Amino acid sequence: MQKFVINSRRLYQISDPLSVTTELNRIALQLIDGGWKIKRGDAGTVILTLRDGEIHYIPTSRGIEEIIFERSIDNE
Repeated sequence: MQKFVINSRRLYQISDPLSVTTELNRIALQLIDGGWKIKRGDAGTVILTLRDGEIHYIPTSRGIEEIIFERSIDNE
């Protein structure tokens, strides 16, 4: 099983918590329209799998957090 480590984090602040789901759906559609294959996780999380890592868009109480994971060097 591959092990990933966090490379970076970024928060997209959303003032209206009710619109977080709409924004996650928008992100998912943009990625799909760009030819990417995505997975959906718990609470609507959008997961984009890359060759050397993953990007997760996770709903939080302050907005949507983008977390970029990269494959751990220990796994090579």
